[in-house]
Amino acid sequence: MLVALLGATPPRAHASGTDPVLVLTAVEAFGTASGPVGLEVHGSFHVEDYVQFPFPVGLLVWRGTEWARYELGGSVFEGNDPALAGGVTSAEMLALVSSGTSAPPPARAIRTEPGRLQIALPAQLTPGSVSVVAYAVLEGNAFLSNVLTAVAP
Repeated sequence: MLVALLGATPPRAHASGTDPVLVLTAVEAFGTASGPVGLEVHGSFHVEDYVQFPFPVGLLVWRGTEWARYELGGSVFEGNDPALAGGVTSAEMLALVSSGTSAPPPARAIRTEPGRLQIALPAQLTPGSVSVVAYAVLEGNAFLSNVLTAVAP
């Protein structure tokens, strides 16, 4: 699901140790009184290897210590981690991929297209400023994109 959004052009395979290339180019918040509050995320998310060798891939959205993780397959998890107050590191991402509880609605992927994803945020992340990062975990290493921020209504 996220592959369609954030990865129309996969990277070329390397002989050993392929590192996923993750780039977010824009993030915009949206919301209405009658609909979900969410984000539209643009970028490229090169995960050609995912098709052959599945590994954790997705988006992490957080504010302070509260977070939501949107997985490639469509699952959304949420949690609280004091370590996120200062941003996310590769080591922290390794722990986050196996933590959290299933996020209830409204958290979900709304639309996926090549280069674009719309997601609905869980209630604890609205309103206010949120940070977004794309991630992939491959061979025990977490790869992170650049971090972008948006203000959710």
